[in-house]
Amino acid sequence: MLRLETKADLQRLVDDEIRESLTLDYKASVSLGRRHDQRSELFKDISAFANSVGGQIIYGIEEIDRKPVRIDAGSSIDREWMEHIIDTNVQPRIEGLTIRSIELEAKTHAYVIDIPAAVASAPHQASDHKYYKRQNFQSVPMEDYEIRDVFRRARSPELFANIQFEDGKTTADVSPRSRTTLSEPIKLVMKVGNKSPQPAYYSVFSLYIDSRLFVNFSGTLAAAGPVTLANGQAANKYLRKIGVPGDFPVFREMELPLSSPPFSFQAPNALVDGGHEFSVAYELRTPGHQVTQFGKLKLASRQLEIQMDSPVNGR
Repeated sequence: MLRLETKADLQRLVDDEIRESLTLDYKASVSLGRRHDQRSELFKDISAFANSVGGQIIYGIEEIDRKPVRIDAGSSIDREWMEHIIDTNVQPRIEGLTIRSIELEAKTHAYVIDIPAAVASAPHQASDHKYYKRQNFQSVPMEDYEIRDVFRRARSPELFANIQFEDGKTTADVSPRSRTTLSEPIKLVMKVGNKSPQPAYYSVFSLYIDSRLFVNFSGTLAAAGPVTLANGQAANKYLRKIGVPGDFPVFREMELPLSSPPFSFQAPNALVDGGHEFSVAYELRTPGHQVTQFGKLKLASRQLEIQMDSPVNGR
């Protein structure tokens, strides 16, 4: 989750135009209040995040078309009151949920609610006795089969992967390299985690990266040959097997680096200044669970941005 502790942190979201996603939601402060409809919406949104993949709700930022446009005047609502009503109206109680207040004015605050994905106590029910999930930036009721699937989370590993650039960033500068046809190396930092209390003792991570990008260092990932992705794009596959006794099991309390030193690739110099998109995807498999996530690397004006779609879980 994003590390948000000061007003300057919130302003960076606005300045960098970090859009809403499956795991990030902006709300104006006026939507946070003591009225029944305001409280019901709060409970619905929080339970939906927990029943999906977790995430953050930020009260105090106005958005237009999913993009943050400004920090508003803030709310005078008390954080302790928020914690109390959430604990007593979302059932069962969400373990690990935190609310941080960020002072905006003398008596007003923005609020950042960190919501972990529900595992041991999943799923969570809102105050209207319904179960919700995140879909297309909204909180919508879950189908019966989806509720049953969430119940199964506590009995098998629930793996996920984070793919970012260095320092946890989703953007990276791309500079042409003189006297070559390729850019300076761009480093990817990849980690695997587990949302379930059930450890994963054996798992396989597969990375798929657009064949137009040149991988100059794959670290502990082994090249596994060319493939064609579902969108028809040619890609190269890289593989990492994780298993005891050579590796620790993947516990819920840890994230395991997948490549150290980081995975590194280069872009063609001829594409650095133009607008181009490159495919990227990963697949994680462990007994009882698998997850696939597709995304793209968007290159424009010598800056590369990673955008990942919603993960797709399977059993």
